[in-house]
Amino acid sequence: ADIPESSKFAATYKPIARDFTLNVPNSKKFVQFKIAYKTFFGEKITERVDKHQIAIEAAVITAASQFSEEEMTSPDGRVRLAVALRDAMNDVLIRNEDFGGIEEVMFTHFVFQ
Repeated sequence: ADIPESSKFAATYKPIARDFTLNVPNSKKFVQFKIAYKTFFGEKITERVDKHQIAIEAAVITAASQFSEEEMTSPDGRVRLAVALRDAMNDVLIRNEDFGGIEEVMFTHFVFQ
């Protein structure tokens, strides 16, 4: 790996600018959320996330729309949703760049309406 030792364990946090708004399956409600991600690979990953932004946003929407209102409103369900979003984002990066590198996804905003 061509990653400098010093940056190996330094976390970088980066927000995804988009506000995601989705209809919740089998519900009259919709959910609105914003996310940020954490990586230990710095600009190597943040540049790739920016480059594949549209594919990543589409993957986030697809993954989130598999979750029910019940899941989204429970703390455990929200943890599983964050993991699913991380996996979806990594999937896009792996398909396009052969490497994921996103450690964690977190919600910076989460509202039901």
